Amino acid sequence: MVGSPAYAAGATTTATLRKRKFRRGQASDYFFSTAGLDQGYASSRMMMVINGQTMFCRALTSTGAASASDAPMACVQFNASSGAVLSPTYLQGSLGKFANYAVRPITIQFPSLQSVAGFAEPGGSVPSSVFREGWYANVLWRVCGTYPDQYVAGGILGNEYQYSTFGLDQGVAGTRVMATVLGISDILFCRGVAMDSISDDPFMACVLFADGTGTVQNQYYLWQQLGRWSEYSKQTN
Repeated sequence: MVGSPAYAAGATTTATLRKRKFRRGQASDYFFSTAGLDQGYASSRMMMVINGQTMFCRALTSTGAASASDAPMACVQFNASSGAVLSPTYLQGSLGKFANYAVRPITIQFPSLQSVAGFAEPGGSVPSSVFREGWYANVLWRVCGTYPDQYVAGGILGNEYQYSTFGLDQGVAGTRVMATVLGISDILFCRGVAMDSISDDPFMACVLFADGTGTVQNQYYLWQQLGRWSEYSKQTN
């Protein structure tokens, strides 16, 4: 959220100039702007993947609903090339009410210690307070690359970088974890992402990979639906 009054905005990204560095943030432009549009109830704002596109969605305040729970969800559809708003209430009437999108808790997981022989980048370059490296469900997750372009990746022998977050938002330092999400069987890489004004207690979001291929489907999966980091930080003690 940027500006006053606050509105949601998105930026184009590249792997070199605009990605958030592993230990520090970077400013970006506002290519996709919702200035002047219904920002929705604060608790309802989230990013959703619809037909392969990541969209800003929220429960509309302009519908006369008695509460956020009763308000209909709708997304802002942009022209991917120009950034122009195609529809400020995309899929209103199809997404249902905000009550259907209750917070889904996560459970932080801890790694097992197994051999990392044969890995070109076995990890070990960062303390556990930065990220707990190790084996999660037979996949080795660790920090790869060199500062300031470090990133988290998961893999197995023969395919070390099958699940790579290179070029993605690495999140706020101290919030990077592997976790399970209620209703999802896979262990996901999750972290707090500073996409609102409370950067010291950010909303959690996970990286969703396609099964088997490692293709990133959504780097901000379930943002705002998982709650904030403060709700989970005690799990790491």
